[in-house]
Amino acid sequence: MYRFIVFILISFVLLSSCKETIYEDIKDIKDNKLVYNDTLNFDVNITTPNKPYNVYIDIENTDNYKYSNLFLFVYITSPDKNTIVDTIDVFMADYKGKWVGKPKGDNYFGNYLFKQAVAFSETGIYRTSIVQGMRDDTLKGISKVGISVKEL
Repeated sequence: MYRFIVFILISFVLLSSCKETIYEDIKDIKDNKLVYNDTLNFDVNITTPNKPYNVYIDIENTDNYKYSNLFLFVYITSPDKNTIVDTIDVFMADYKGKWVGKPKGDNYFGNYLFKQAVAFSETGIYRTSIVQGMRDDTLKGISKVGISVKEL
């Protein structure tokens, strides 16, 4: 009986700490080559303003990706057409060169925190646009890029 109660309590704690994903989309990158002028657009519908959310950048890469990081320019345009721009450096490998993403077949999938506890000020569609910001025009080895938004 004691074990059953402990199991129920642990299950309750784990389930209550789960965050609901309100948006998730990932785009396939043609031929695993992310080109500098590719703009990846994601339209997130916010129905509950002023509530905290975590926003993640999702990246899937192959072993052919030759860098340990990825610079991205991220543009977020609100429903009233105001745009903020961030430059982020996504660390995809540790200092020894081991990929930090979870193995997924021959690829590695990483879910990287971009914005923590961000509150959107109004309801409507927030367009998030992502452009690669590396010095190479074409990045080989990037197979997917996406975003996910989770309630806190």
